[in-house]
Amino acid sequence: MTPPQISIFTCSHNNPGHIAVVISSVLRQTFPHFEYFILESSTDGMTPGIIHNFTDPRIKIIDGDAHDESDLKNKYFPHARGKYIMILSDNDILMTDC
Repeated sequence: MTPPQISIFTCSHNNPGHIAVVISSVLRQTFPHFEYFILESSTDGMTPGIIHNFTDPRIKIIDGDAHDESDLKNKYFPHARGKYIMILSDNDILMTDC
């Protein structure tokens, strides 16, 4: 397996209406060499179920408490293996050739 060139991070917090769209937009990328960290800290009961429905091996779901970029950088960036890091909000969408 080719190592990831890009590590993508999304903090998800109680956004069941949009999180599947975000994840799907990442998985539709034409460049396949990425890893995708989803930091799930929802309390709504719906969002975690939606996230866990995705089974792509590039996805790494982390049950955590990262609610902002400083938490993300301090706690989770050290896990990234990609040369580049992208932060994607849980209400963003990527174009397929991003």
